[in-house]
Amino acid sequence: MSKGPKSEDLDGTAIILSTVLRLVVCVPLCFGVLVASGIAGAQTGTMKALGFVLLLQSSMPAASQLNLIAKDSGISGGTESMAALLFYHNIFSPITCTAVLAVALNMFGTNL
Repeated sequence: MSKGPKSEDLDGTAIILSTVLRLVVCVPLCFGVLVASGIAGAQTGTMKALGFVLLLQSSMPAASQLNLIAKDSGISGGTESMAALLFYHNIFSPITCTAVLAVALNMFGTNL
C-alpha cells in the first residue's frame, strides 16, 4: 500500500507487517502521544474519555471499507489481498483490544 492508492496488491509479508504495526506498534506510539500531550494524566472526565477512545482505537483493526477501495481500484487480486489483510487484523485484534481495554479502563476510569 506504500505505492499509493492503486496498490492494493499485498503479499504475505505486507499483510503480516501491517497486522503487527497496526495492532502492536501503534498502541505504544499512541500512548506516547497521549503522555506527551498531557491527556494520559488528565483529571477532567472529557479528557479522560478522549484518551480512552484514542488508546482503544489504536488497537482496532483496519477499516473494512478497504475492501471496497480495492474492488473499485480494478487491480487484479486487490480484493483478495485486502480480504486477507482484514481477516488477519480481525483474528488478532481481540487479543490486542482486550489488553488495551483493560489498561485504558484502569488508566482513564472515572468515578461518575
